[in-house]
Amino acid sequence: MRLQFNRTTFIFFLFVIIIAAIFGIQEVVQRQPPLEITITVDPLAEAWARAAAAEYNDSTQLVNGTTRIQVAITVTDDLDVWRGNPNWNSSNHPDAWIASSSLSATYIPTSLPFTPVVTSLARTPLVWGGFGNRVAVLTNNDLQAFDWTAVQTVATNQRWESGGNVNMAINWTTSSMSGVGALMTAIAHQSNSTTITRDLINDAAFETWFTPIHDSVRNAERIGGSPAEAMASRGTTVADFALLPEVQWLQSIDSLVADGFTFSYPTYQFILDFPILSWDDAQTTDKQREAVQSFANFLISNRGQTLAIENGLRPANSDPDSTATLFANAQAYGIQLTPDLTQIVQPDNRNTSEAIIRILE
Repeated sequence: MRLQFNRTTFIFFLFVIIIAAIFGIQEVVQRQPPLEITITVDPLAEAWARAAAAEYNDSTQLVNGTTRIQVAITVTDDLDVWRGNPNWNSSNHPDAWIASSSLSATYIPTSLPFTPVVTSLARTPLVWGGFGNRVAVLTNNDLQAFDWTAVQTVATNQRWESGGNVNMAINWTTSSMSGVGALMTAIAHQSNSTTITRDLINDAAFETWFTPIHDSVRNAERIGGSPAEAMASRGTTVADFALLPEVQWLQSIDSLVADGFTFSYPTYQFILDFPILSWDDAQTTDKQREAVQSFANFLISNRGQTLAIENGLRPANSDPDSTATLFANAQAYGIQLTPDLTQIVQPDNRNTSEAIIRILE
């Protein structure tokens, strides 16, 4: 008996064959060991990078439709990279590096063959934050701005009227670009210049103005990686106020606002913009390059940017809106959805940045 195939039967069998082939390919792919790439990130991006890597890995991403990708996250401060401390070389290096600042990407030595992949994955500005009773003194009960002028005035007095030394915090300049940026905003405020030069740093007027501030941050080096977290857990025994990345404040926001915290954005700003760079030398394979690009694409995708917001970072090319719970809930305490970020400070060269690092020594 001859089996008669009509059009519908043919399409059905073709469909079955295709589905079987797909499942067969998937089975083969799943049995293959994944291509693991290592992404080194600055601590400011760690929470976001780990959350994104977990989702990315669970989604079974493929290179060329055949090789699974798994992303591993390691953490290194920007300054360790561009000052050569990790000792990365051709046989010991991450596949990609997410720096906190594009400045860091321009400062790396020529021995590190990093190639830009995406110029900015997310952003976070600097924000003043302080305990309410301290901010009331700084601002004369809101009659003046919570800024470097107010900070310099109270630092000059050295002690609060109610007792105790004036203690300010920043991320320490020898390990964090946000600390370098904080000092750049101080120089910019005193000089009314957004371009920071060695002449401004060496100016006698700046040294006189900054000396009381220098003395007020003498304990900041011992605070650790996140002054905001330390202030949230130990209060004014850590610091009275600080100039820190917005992301650090937001990651400890619940405990901070419970202690009566106030935030304010400085006029002169330093933006951490989180570029991603791929290691690219003679030993780098096309699959490794494609894997790094794939993860970068996920970070900049709608889902990746949502994860950034959920972890206290701003999207690369926009601001959070009222649906961003972490930001929206902090508005009552001074966090802004769309702050004025127009006056951005920049050093004129790497040597100036090195000089800024040494200001607190």
